[in-house]
Amino acid sequence: PNFFTLLQQRASGDLYLLPLVEGVLYEWLAVCIATLVRLLLYYADVDEKACPPMARYLIRGVRYAYSALFTLHIWLYCSLAMMVCCWVVLAAALDPTRFLAFGTAILTTVSAVAWWTSAMMRAARRFRAWVRNALDRMLVNTN
Repeated sequence: PNFFTLLQQRASGDLYLLPLVEGVLYEWLAVCIATLVRLLLYYADVDEKACPPMARYLIRGVRYAYSALFTLHIWLYCSLAMMVCCWVVLAAALDPTRFLAFGTAILTTVSAVAWWTSAMMRAARRFRAWVRNALDRMLVNTN
């Protein structure tokens, strides 16, 4: 079934959706429509300097509104994923025989991502310092 079949079943009363799932579906649809509008503006390649001031404000407003909507969208899905992870870890504590593997997998993934992130940030800081030192040496040698 596709999204529109789900909407038809929901309208006829044949399908019950949890309010959270229904909210996520409508939010997803809103983000898809906003993305289409944003892409149309992008590929229209409108020269803002040649537009009247009101059109410039409208184009900038659409850009800012889309960036705010997309930030909210990412925040919503990250918080939803964290909520699911918390429920799985809680389920592993309450019924270890059924859910311990899932809870362990989530905790292992989170700790591995945290470790890799810190390792990559350390490497980026070292690389930045190396490049800065190399550029400083080049500038000193040219004088």
